[in-house]
Amino acid sequence: MNKKIILILVVALFVVLVIFLAFNGGVVPKVLVSDQLIQNNQIVIAQVDAVAPSWLVIQTETNGVPGPVIGYTKIKKGTNKNVSVKIDTEKSTPKLFAMIHEDVGEKDKFDFPNNDMPLYYKGEMISKLFVNR
Repeated sequence: MNKKIILILVVALFVVLVIFLAFNGGVVPKVLVSDQLIQNNQIVIAQVDAVAPSWLVIQTETNGVPGPVIGYTKIKKGTNKNVSVKIDTEKSTPKLFAMIHEDVGEKDKFDFPNNDMPLYYKGEMISKLFVNR
């Protein structure tokens, strides 16, 4: 009897894993970024993992929360390394947010705030705050 329950649990776990992998390819969305100097009006985000083609968006920091968008670039599904983003340095703040926005409006056109909203995963916005030295 106990072996039968264990077998059912193992099969159920396998089914959940297959469904999870089918929906997002096993990718957990994340942004990895370090404090940095802006060079040539660009910043470089070390790594962005996306579950679908998306946008990497740079936003100012206003009272601890994301403010206006000052730059963005398209990212592919999966792992994106050393992603360069051109930003408007005149609008830059000492701290910036790097975050993933969905591409759900017109394909390949960044249309935030109407459609391409920040991506949430497990109830958390996928963003990282970093210092613009």
